[in-house]
Amino acid sequence: MTKKTTIAGFPSKFDKAVLEQRQAGYRNVYENTDQCCTVVREELPYNLLAKVVEMSAEGYVLTSRYPISTKPGDYSAFLIKPLSVKLEDLKALDEKIRQQYAKKKKKELVVYRQKLTQQLIEADEEKEQKRIQAVKAKRLADIQAEVDNAFKSVVIPD
Repeated sequence: MTKKTTIAGFPSKFDKAVLEQRQAGYRNVYENTDQCCTVVREELPYNLLAKVVEMSAEGYVLTSRYPISTKPGDYSAFLIKPLSVKLEDLKALDEKIRQQYAKKKKKELVVYRQKLTQQLIEADEEKEQKRIQAVKAKRLADIQAEVDNAFKSVVIPD
């Protein structure tokens, strides 16, 4: 016996509240990780300081969240991006999350449609099989009646 495909209900709809919740979660991750920062790397300490001063003039802010690396030949510091850059990043991040969510919903719909199609095919095949069996049973009964009628006159004593 093969397993029947069954589905119930409908796939979930594109829910703006769910999307906004996901976007808020990713924005929170962005703000609380190094994603909102830029790393400045230089080989010499003077060059690192000069780059930090230059980027500070552009709106970047030195952060104490991440350590400044002072390994000889590998000096680095994390700078928090200015608001304008963060807003661009967040806008791109929101769009990326929206596209991922929409893609997930489309995929769920495709899977649901495939399962519904399979369920309807299986139901139709089952109905057709029952019809064929009913026709066979009727033909067999008709043949049996014809055979019984043909040999009705033959009497075999006990």
